[in-house]
Amino acid sequence: MIVSGAAAQKPDFVVTDPGMSVKPPSPKEGDKLRVTVNVANAGAAAGTAEVVLYRDIVSPGTKLGTRTVTVAPDSSSPVSFDIASQGLDGDRRLIAEVDPEGKVPELVKVNNRASATVSIAGDYAHWGHGLTLEAQTGDAERLDEVVSLPVDLATVKGLPAVASSTRSRCAWSR
Repeated sequence: MIVSGAAAQKPDFVVTDPGMSVKPPSPKEGDKLRVTVNVANAGAAAGTAEVVLYRDIVSPGTKLGTRTVTVAPDSSSPVSFDIASQGLDGDRRLIAEVDPEGKVPELVKVNNRASATVSIAGDYAHWGHGLTLEAQTGDAERLDEVVSLPVDLATVKGLPAVASSTRSRCAWSR
């Protein structure tokens, strides 16, 4: 389909490569994250739209931030979000979408989204509880022997679901 005349005089927001960047690249929970998305306008008219950043899925309840961007035709503009990573531990998919509510008439809408996955190391000190595991190994000939105890933390009552993917270091004593 070819669009011409008045119908073509619209903006066309495009999330361009490299779509989205997240800094620092290996954050710890509690670090401030800077998420930047590059928004271009491939249309024939300038346009102003909201850029929304979400975590994991696109839903009003997962919104991390909103910015407004104005982009001239054949131009681009970086849009940055500074977000706190507290409570975002684990692998998280960050999604940026231009004009998610479709308020701006534009030529193409399918190119308005970018995503990136970031692994945020958890800070479990703020959980406020601990877990003591006791195991009997029988007679050990040496105290420096490696002892492996498979534990499915997902079955332990009272732990958040994310705990099933954590690893712990253990100290042994007689």
